[in-house]
Amino acid sequence: MGVFLAFNGPTILINTISILQPSVQETVHVTLKGLNPVEQATIYFDLVINGEYRKLIISNRTIGFINKFNYLKFSGRLWVIPG
Repeated sequence: MGVFLAFNGPTILINTISILQPSVQETVHVTLKGLNPVEQATIYFDLVINGEYRKLIISNRTIGFINKFNYLKFSGRLWVIPG
């Protein structure tokens, strides 16, 4: 199981299934289409450099946590770390 996770097996399986079922991939693309990650990253970077500590904590508890989890999930690191 560790080797399967270390070689990012779940992401490979998910990508293979999405190739076989393109309608699922199109649905995910439509829901993420409205987000602008570059703008969000710029705002977050400005908050880290120039912002207040309290606002940074609030940001990390809300949207920051969601963004970090999505990065782990979509990059495959969520599976590689336990592997």
